[in-house]
Amino acid sequence: MVAWGARLMHAICDKIEVIAKGQIDSHGKWQKKIKEVRSLADEFRAAGRVPKAKSTEVWNRFREALRQFNHAKNEFYKSLKDEYKQHLEQREALIAKAEALKDNENWKETAEALKKLQREWKKVGTVAHSDNQKTWKKFHDACDHFFSRRKAHFAEQDAAYEANYTSKEKLMAELEAYAPEADSGKAVATLKDFMARWREIGFVPRGKMGIDKNWRQLVDLKFDQLKLSGKEKGAARFKNKIEILAAKGGRDLNREKDQIKRELNGAQDELRTLLRK
Repeated sequence: MVAWGARLMHAICDKIEVIAKGQIDSHGKWQKKIKEVRSLADEFRAAGRVPKAKSTEVWNRFREALRQFNHAKNEFYKSLKDEYKQHLEQREALIAKAEALKDNENWKETAEALKKLQREWKKVGTVAHSDNQKTWKKFHDACDHFFSRRKAHFAEQDAAYEANYTSKEKLMAELEAYAPEADSGKAVATLKDFMARWREIGFVPRGKMGIDKNWRQLVDLKFDQLKLSGKEKGAARFKNKIEILAAKGGRDLNREKDQIKRELNGAQDELRTLLRK
């Protein structure tokens, strides 16, 4: 029995030494191994008597195996603590940026900047459990503060633009009922007056901006009813389109300009190809 106890103790030391030399690379895995080693240590102490000649040897081996395991454990958690510190600093930097932007009223650029910060946040590694929810709440609150303000701003803006939409509906009905004069010059002047009145009304709610397309199509239809050359009709349609884009804002107008430029470059490339043949 005494010899058997010594063999069991050495077998337990074998297991602890293997664990100590293993590649344990996460907090969860270390917690499992810590419980496993504690269980093995309890088995060791309960293994029974050992021959006197072997007692010092086996106990020294046991203590050395535990020392190796604890050293590996401490090195891992020291490294993990350093990583947590670095990640916490990165989170705090993102929080500071988000809080600096949360009251900005440059809605488009600020929204894009905050969305970029949110993407960066997801790339930051983990932090200590005690810091995780606390830092996330600060960052989330700053972002939510801005986006809630932006939502309220556009809701208020859309409500203010609702009257413009009603005015544009009435003007469309008036244009639909309009029968162009026989004198094309007078008819063009009348249509231009309609277009000027449309621009003066201003913006409509974002969800109802399709009315601008309907208006452009209606104006084109009225110009088609006039006795104008193809060139004159094209110019009138183009002017109508540009004026509506200008009324909607610079981004749409710039997009249209870019499209025209691409089409012109394509036509020039085609012409150069034809000339080379």
